[in-house]
Amino acid sequence: MEKKHNIELVLLEIPITYDNIDEFVPALWETHTPKLVIHVGFSELAQCFTLESQAHRKGYKRLDYFDKTPPNFTCPAEGAMRIQTRLNIDHICEEFNNLSAEENVSASKSYDAGRSYGKWLEVTSMENIDRGLHQQKKIPSHVLNP
Repeated sequence: MEKKHNIELVLLEIPITYDNIDEFVPALWETHTPKLVIHVGFSELAQCFTLESQAHRKGYKRLDYFDKTPPNFTCPAEGAMRIQTRLNIDHICEEFNNLSAEENVSASKSYDAGRSYGKWLEVTSMENIDRGLHQQKKIPSHVLNP
């Protein structure tokens, strides 16, 4: 796939701690300078591929691996309290659903994925875009648990 589409596919598993995400994600952006980033999380609640349209900076009360929460339950990333993707999620879902109708899988748009570590990662990542360091696009998603 990498040769065919002239891409570098970087697959990483990021530790689920707020501190690790705060350090790891900005370094990844600087190292790879991506044109597209897809964050994939798993949820047993998902009935289809769920594409998140936004991420929030406040409300992170869930304890991480080290039983910590962020100060004031807020991501320190600068910018708006709610950050929205610039991608047309409705169009992406429509195209995906048209192409995969026979395979019994579908995609839907979400406006609120909750306040989990994955969302913290997305806010941190989206903040790198909004700071003007990169003009790339990003899309968070949730995938069905196998």
